[in-house]
Amino acid sequence: MRRISRARALIVLVLAQLTLAPDAGSTPGSAISEPTTMTIHGARDKAGGCSYTMTLVLQPGERSIDAHEIDEVVATCTIVMEVVASTDPADESTPPSGYTAASSTSTVTQASSTAPPAAAAAAAYQDSAGYFRTWFTGGGGSGDLLVSVKDRVAWSWNGSKVGTTFECGDTRVWHSSSGWNETSWDINCTFGNNLSFARTATKSHYKNGFFCLTIDTDIDYNRNRATGKANGDLVGSVDWSKTGGCTGLIDVHYHLERTLN
Repeated sequence: MRRISRARALIVLVLAQLTLAPDAGSTPGSAISEPTTMTIHGARDKAGGCSYTMTLVLQPGERSIDAHEIDEVVATCTIVMEVVASTDPADESTPPSGYTAASSTSTVTQASSTAPPAAAAAAAYQDSAGYFRTWFTGGGGSGDLLVSVKDRVAWSWNGSKVGTTFECGDTRVWHSSSGWNETSWDINCTFGNNLSFARTATKSHYKNGFFCLTIDTDIDYNRNRATGKANGDLVGSVDWSKTGGCTGLIDVHYHLERTLN
């Protein structure tokens, strides 16, 4: 399999949206029409684990995109992903027995001295919404959900700016009955300079002292982000790492979906 750099891999994802034509088996409005394999090169972090960065993009009118780990070489911090168009099956409103869930929701407003009259603003701005979810499962064929972070953003845009109000929120789920615990969390809801974007960003850390017998295992989100841009693009991005024991048994998954436009 041909290996490509992390920066090049992100470009491949964007190009896939633009160049792959839909076929009979594609999901209407999806970013890609058939599975694509890509390689992500991470880095060794200070704790001795592997850290990775991932970015996915959906333009207005595109529905969803997934990326699922199919192989990892821990020694070189390299992950092979399969990128597909699909619908996220997870319903995290009521987590199953053995899991703990937490969520937050807020409305963020930025004052603007140059805002147009209300009628003109309503005509000029398009409403959009979506979310980006990064989750981890137990590898080795088990597929059990370990931890999950979903960031949501609902914003308006007119091609040059986002609106001065947006909805920001997240949902986190962890398998508490198997020893996973959320040890830290915070969320940022921010606007870009000159209202270039509206962003929800979650930073959280999860630890398990039993996943690898007596060796601690850690998963860190630094951060998971859902960004609504002034041109209408929905961007999902994340920086994450896993350290400690048995990290090779943990697989990563991503899902980016537009829920409105």
